[in-house]
Amino acid sequence: MIRMSEAHARMHLRQHVTEEDVDMAISVLLNSFISTQKYGVQRALQKVHKEIVIFFYETFLLFYVVCTS
Repeated sequence: MIRMSEAHARMHLRQHVTEEDVDMAISVLLNSFISTQKYGVQRALQKVHKEIVIFFYETFLLFYVVCTS
């Protein structure tokens, strides 16, 4: 996720990762994971997608702060 966030920032000619870059990386990761599941599981995961995004976002931010410190 760090590399995807950094790549997204570079595509927008930024030197630093922003919240938008992190959101994009999380969204790509979750959508990729959800799309690999069977239809019934996809539907259930899409319902809780927002809660998963919040969890991944908080975890990623903590990890990013630790790694860049």
